[in-house]
Amino acid sequence: MLAVNPAVLHNPRVVQIIRQQQDILREYRRYSGLFGKSGSFSNKELDYIHNVYKQLVRQSDANTDDLSSVTTAGNLRMSDDDRLRAIERIYDSSADQLQFLRFFNRKAVMLSLQRSKNDQNIQSLKRLYGVN
Repeated sequence: MLAVNPAVLHNPRVVQIIRQQQDILREYRRYSGLFGKSGSFSNKELDYIHNVYKQLVRQSDANTDDLSSVTTAGNLRMSDDDRLRAIERIYDSSADQLQFLRFFNRKAVMLSLQRSKNDQNIQSLKRLYGVN
């Protein structure tokens, strides 16, 4: 079938996938900027973070393209069941990406906070001992 059943188009997973994709982009942009401004990471570490984000965005774009193909009439010859399975697969992939991004960001934030705390401790000790 080249036509897409309205029941497939109105599947709640479609909206959930779109929201997850938006969350991935929003959180990537937010934390990328914060990590760059934090002063907690070396250029090499920032490059690594950027590469992780780049890969996630690439995968996110692939999910968006897949969703578009599955839900656009005339693109793919699929049964309704095949379309629903594809949507579920895309949803699972998108949910995994978002979960990984949030885990990755939490770990990086914790590292940044730990380094910031260490820097403050070092500055306090330098003042205590009169070392510049």
